[in-house]
Amino acid sequence: MAKHVKPTQEELKAQEETAIEEAEKLKDAPEEEPEEEVVEEETPTEEELEPEEEPEEEEAVPSKEIYKKKFSESSRENQRINAKNRVINKAIADASEVEEPTDDELVKEYSDWDMMSDVEKHFAK
Repeated sequence: MAKHVKPTQEELKAQEETAIEEAEKLKDAPEEEPEEEVVEEETPTEEELEPEEEPEEEEAVPSKEIYKKKFSESSRENQRINAKNRVINKAIADASEVEEPTDDELVKEYSDWDMMSDVEKHFAK
């Protein structure tokens, strides 16, 4: 993609002046009636005279099948997502039911418990 170069103030002024000059010329010029263009009519060929075939109901049937297939795939995907969410929600519920360990248990687990900062203690819990 070509990079755009921002025009300078001088360039903008020059463009503005040329546009004003052209507008003045058009304003001062007498109005001319536009010449009518002569358009030759072409004779249509046999292919053009034949009516185009309109889509029949046969094309509507595959679209129903396509929508049915998409709907079933979408339903399966939603069932997978719901099953995954159930597992995650159950794990969260189980984790919230776990009791926090007491300080005595943590002192036994971590020998340097008294030396740990509050953040380290929080992570250890």
